[in-house]
Amino acid sequence: MKEISLGSWEGHKKLDIENLYPDEYNAFWNTAHLYKPSNDGESFSQLQNRIIPTVLEIINRHKGGNVLIVTHAIALKVIMAYFRGDSFEKLWNPPIIQPTSLNKVVIRDTEYNIELYGDTSHYKTVRKAVGAIVFQGNEFLIVHKLLNTHKDSRVWDFPKGGVEDEDLSPKDAIMRELFEETGTDKYVIKQELPGKINFYFDNEIKKKIGYEYQETTMFLVEFVGNQNDLKPCGEEIDEILLINSKNLLDKLSHKETTEYIQNHCLFLLN
Repeated sequence: MKEISLGSWEGHKKLDIENLYPDEYNAFWNTAHLYKPSNDGESFSQLQNRIIPTVLEIINRHKGGNVLIVTHAIALKVIMAYFRGDSFEKLWNPPIIQPTSLNKVVIRDTEYNIELYGDTSHYKTVRKAVGAIVFQGNEFLIVHKLLNTHKDSRVWDFPKGGVEDEDLSPKDAIMRELFEETGTDKYVIKQELPGKINFYFDNEIKKKIGYEYQETTMFLVEFVGNQNDLKPCGEEIDEILLINSKNLLDKLSHKETTEYIQNHCLFLLN
């Protein structure tokens, strides 16, 4: 079954779509029940109306048997919403549908029993991420994160984020992440740093995001703008700070990050 049609959005970068269609983009990802595309694509109800009759036809054709349906992430979300009886208002509630995740519905007469939903227990998932140690003179840029993939939120950290499908390379990913978190692209990548920041997610976060482990590639980046260029992201970041190198390690919230600097990047603090 084909994935949801995104109309004229298809083939474009996520960030470009967000900038050109901010209201529709926000509705797509946050209020699916209010998403009304103007891009010649499908709404979620149109998608459900297209694929559910086919799913039910397949089920009726194989009553008493087992059926395997292979399709795409949003199509699966809509299918599972139908069997769970969920409104589209709940469409993006966890779990995230990861590649090859399993969903199992047992049907007895007209009763649907959900046995698996977004299950990834058959393989270990590694979230690829990037981060930037950003400097300007003897100061370093850190951000205060309201939302975080760690269990604890409201933490001070370097700009970091997951690598996304549309990123052409890790360097492309970190430049996108810097713009999303700080509102400016006035950065110059100096080098990819040695080693990586690695950690396991706790069970609560693992269930929410579908990943077990994160591997973060770090870059040394120079900020070439001025402080007026820095604009925190309202949903994730509420404060950006340029901090003197002698206070940096004490300000960072995550042990993995301070250990990374001590093991690989002490030359930056001299």
